[in-house]
Amino acid sequence: MTVTATGTWHPGLPPGDGAGPPPPALPLYPAVRDYAALCEALAAGGFRHAAEALLAPATAESAYRAAVLGPGGPAAGGFLILDGLWLPPERGSGMRHADAVLCREAAARWRKAGDQRADAAGAVLDRLGALADADPMAVRRLVLYQLSCLLADAEGGPTAAAAVALGVADGEAPVLAAAVAAGFPAAGAAREAAELITDAWEERRLRAAADLARALPPGPADPGLARLLTTLRTELAAVDREVEEAAALAAAGSHRAAATGCLRALRRAADDPAALEGLLTAAVRAGDLGEQPLITAAVTDGTVRLTWPAPRRPVPVQVVRFFEDEPNGATEVPLAAGGTAALDADPPTGRPVRYAVLPRDGDRVAGTARASARVLVTPEVTGAGARAVPGGLALTWRAHPSATAFRAWRVTADGDTEVPCGATGLTDRPLPPGAHVYRVSCGYPGRAEGEWAWSDGERITGTAEDWPDQVPEVAVHPAGPDGRVTLSWPAPERGEARLVVWRGRPPAPGDDLSAALGRLSAVSGDGPGGRTATVLPPPHGALRLTAVSVLGERAVAGPSVLLERPGEIEGLTARRLAPGRAEVAFRWPEPAVLVLVAWEGAGGRRERRVSRSQHRAGPVEIPVGRGEQVISAAPVARPDATLAFGTAVATRLPALPLPRLALHHARRAVELARRAASRARRPIARP
Repeated sequence: MTVTATGTWHPGLPPGDGAGPPPPALPLYPAVRDYAALCEALAAGGFRHAAEALLAPATAESAYRAAVLGPGGPAAGGFLILDGLWLPPERGSGMRHADAVLCREAAARWRKAGDQRADAAGAVLDRLGALADADPMAVRRLVLYQLSCLLADAEGGPTAAAAVALGVADGEAPVLAAAVAAGFPAAGAAREAAELITDAWEERRLRAAADLARALPPGPADPGLARLLTTLRTELAAVDREVEEAAALAAAGSHRAAATGCLRALRRAADDPAALEGLLTAAVRAGDLGEQPLITAAVTDGTVRLTWPAPRRPVPVQVVRFFEDEPNGATEVPLAAGGTAALDADPPTGRPVRYAVLPRDGDRVAGTARASARVLVTPEVTGAGARAVPGGLALTWRAHPSATAFRAWRVTADGDTEVPCGATGLTDRPLPPGAHVYRVSCGYPGRAEGEWAWSDGERITGTAEDWPDQVPEVAVHPAGPDGRVTLSWPAPERGEARLVVWRGRPPAPGDDLSAALGRLSAVSGDGPGGRTATVLPPPHGALRLTAVSVLGERAVAGPSVLLERPGEIEGLTARRLAPGRAEVAFRWPEPAVLVLVAWEGAGGRRERRVSRSQHRAGPVEIPVGRGEQVISAAPVARPDATLAFGTAVATRLPALPLPRLALHHARRAVELARRAASRARRPIARP
């Protein structure tokens, strides 16, 4: 699109015959702080750009405005933008310049009109008025930038019609559209950086601004943006010099002077990591050398409480935590009420850290820092306790989630003995009766592979008691004809042995049964020392017996035996369903859980285990041959049964008769075999 400007043209007046405004130099950034919030306020009021907010709704004072702005009016129904922002007139024929006064008048009219968009428009116009106070051309620059973005993003590209639709005067719309088409940046990283760079600059976040500047095209045609980038480079060079000089001072041992140099650099660039690192490092060195008082750091139960003297004049402060070898990775710690204490509820473990207090002035560091001494957080176990168990002690505890290694020692006057332990406790046996002291330490991973930081250790005291020894075994002798079973067991070295009936899941040998001792029912023993007993397992049931050693009020479990006497299998029948299948039926032998069904014939023996649920579903089907089968069924003893009394029962399944043709051939074969045998028995005639 080519636009030719001839004749005489004046700002704020419509072009004459053949005259037109010169092509504008488009701004490449809005130059407005917190531009995103301004755009949100515009969107809340339904405004496409800031100029729409300046056009307050009609009031009694401007009731004839529509007639003035009709076809052939001064701006042909739109506003002028190319040389200043000029709005259509409300009285007379002169265009109105969008300055700070006009912004405030428009805000008042919005509020007076009672329009539902008044609040959003007022917020926008208050911002525009402040911008115009600081820079009379700021509002025009903002609107021109927004119009350029809207035209560049318009469907079909920037056109005069699109500009007119945005409110631009007919005479300037082609010129603006042509300027945008000539090279205004499309939506993307460069435009996003342009809209954020003012925030970074105003907040003195020069390193962030430098990152944004790298996304912008080099040598921008916008003079304002070019000046900003030049100034940014100059400021960053000054920051680098300050940091280098501070590093030289620190190397020479002048830590206070180094801190002052880093503070000057931070006042220029609040986000400069090297300057902050130098400031914190100088504070650490000065504190360690006693050149300035340290802040107090107290470690308690995995937390760190920080305190420092109140300054003579209250000043806002920020508390940060950083690894001793990585000062540039500082993390803020929340302040406690009063401003002279802080609590770090979740400090890192296993690596030395430091804390520093930084005076602040808004978002900037306002003074040199004060640091803490080296802090290493290695929390001890909590909730520790000890209880007596057979032969020794059992210790339990809760470890910090970051602990990944554990060590424990039994502490005696003759020295410490390490005891194997886990993450939640240990069992130490055998132990003599009496008090025993343990020390439990937690290990936390350090920075390097295989590096550990160990806690000092938590002391735990427990008292071991006198316990009986376990019964080593219970012997089960073969059952008699009446089904009675004889059991015998040796006497323990310490304590008295009993054989008790146990219902439910059996205890493991060595378990403490002291609490259940009064509820256990013992079997009467006979023989030498009463260490032999004869029992009759109940029919259709099982009997579990456990050996228990007793000494005073303490009882210890020994081995257990299970005697099972399932019922007999009754009503075993078998019948063929087809040439290759048969079904087997029987009554279930309670309390068995499995029955072994076997069938044996000319083809060998096969087996199948049948569960109670399968039996309930109906007769059991098995694959069989044509010949005779012997079918048996027997209850399967439980895997943990020591002795079971189940017996097998059997039945016969007759062979399947041969078909007629097969029978004929079989008979013929028998006859031929008989004749051959007869001829073989005849005497041979001699000549």
